[in-house]
Amino acid sequence: MGFNPQRLRENIAQIGKKEAKTHLKKWISNSNDPALRREALQLYGELEQGKDYKFLEEIFLSDEDISLRILSGEILGNNFFQNRKVINLLEYVLNNEENIYLKFLALELLYKFKLKKGNSIIHAFLEEMTKKIDKNRGSKNTNLSSIFDQTSEISNKLLEICYNLILFIYYKEICGYNVTLRDGIIILLNCEGSNLTDIANILGIEKLYKLEHLILKRNRISKIDGLYILKELKYLNLTSNQIEKIENIDHLSKLEELKLTGNKISKVENLSLPSLKKLHIDKNLISKIGDLSSAPYLEELNLSSNKIKLIKNLGKLRNLKTLNLSNNLIETISGLDNLINLISLNLNQNMIYKIEGLEHLINLKVLNLSNNNISKLENLENVYSLTHLEISSNRVIKIEGLDYLINLQELFLDKNHIKKIEGLKNLKSLIILFLERNDITNFDLKDIEHLKNLNFIFLNDNPLDFESKENYEKRTRFP
Repeated sequence: MGFNPQRLRENIAQIGKKEAKTHLKKWISNSNDPALRREALQLYGELEQGKDYKFLEEIFLSDEDISLRILSGEILGNNFFQNRKVINLLEYVLNNEENIYLKFLALELLYKFKLKKGNSIIHAFLEEMTKKIDKNRGSKNTNLSSIFDQTSEISNKLLEICYNLILFIYYKEICGYNVTLRDGIIILLNCEGSNLTDIANILGIEKLYKLEHLILKRNRISKIDGLYILKELKYLNLTSNQIEKIENIDHLSKLEELKLTGNKISKVENLSLPSLKKLHIDKNLISKIGDLSSAPYLEELNLSSNKIKLIKNLGKLRNLKTLNLSNNLIETISGLDNLINLISLNLNQNMIYKIEGLEHLINLKVLNLSNNNISKLENLENVYSLTHLEISSNRVIKIEGLDYLINLQELFLDKNHIKKIEGLKNLKSLIILFLERNDITNFDLKDIEHLKNLNFIFLNDNPLDFESKENYEKRTRFP
């Protein structure tokens, strides 16, 4: 077996510390194996007793391996914390080093030492950072250092602000991310279109304890991971990535809005999110609506552009107000009985042939049934709160079944096979009526004279006779 740091550790008594350190320094300086170098430096740090500052300083300042630089800095902090040179070294790294993790380490060690000089260095750094950020933003609203006593000890809160200001500059100037600060803390991070393959590629994200909004649209992320520290997160946008599974978000107890539009998700699962109000999983590969009972406060659900055939598992979503199931494979309207607070229902672009299953939706205001196979207007008696109804591009041949829709303001029946304007007598609130591209031949102003609030009627592309065309041109606001 070859000689290596592990064997050296096991035989340290026979070899002696001095000889062991000589071997370790050779490995650290000459080896091309990163793992062996780290192992050697780790053991070297255990044997070091505050005597070889220069060697460790050289690694800390100039080694190509960042992990070795960080490890050497930790060893310096443990073994030379009373050495003035270390304080000066940490000040230099804090103010001049580009790598954020080396800056973090310098801050942590200066904070750990609890020395007056260290406090002064951190306060000066904070003041310089806030000036830089104010210049970057063209304002003077980030000058947080003025609220801290320059002679006071550094607090955890102030240290956290330093981390966030370092990351603000790094994200804005190096990464090109959009970032929002509040009281010196990053609350919004937008990494849209940054070619990320992993959330862990966002350096420093583990320091963003107070982050509330994270936007990762248009990247190449394939797995949801690395969000464990973000316990304050309220908004997460992962639209247009390559995610196949919903996972690793159960700890986000404050999450209110989750967007997973345009991914490769095939199953609705792992959504134990007690604060979730808005969920978008449209443009995915979902064929069945999974159990959503663990998100009881959901108010908005978008499952459009999937492969769903049956509406189910929505019974416990009593707070749901907006449901979008457009562009699926649904044939029958069902499973909506418990959604008594639903305000908007979109079933556009499905395979529905009959209007049904709406009898309990007494608060529904917006209903879209366009682009289906509906031939008859029926079963709308209980949705009397409707203000907007779209049944465009179907097979409707007669206007009927609308008598109870006394609050209806907008009615879209274009692109059907309607032959006559009728059945509108009770629609006293109607403002807009779309009847384009039907089979209407006759239009008399008496047909709509009772609709006192009607401002717009559209009859374009109907086979109107000559007199009807004249009547239409007199009535319409637009020629």
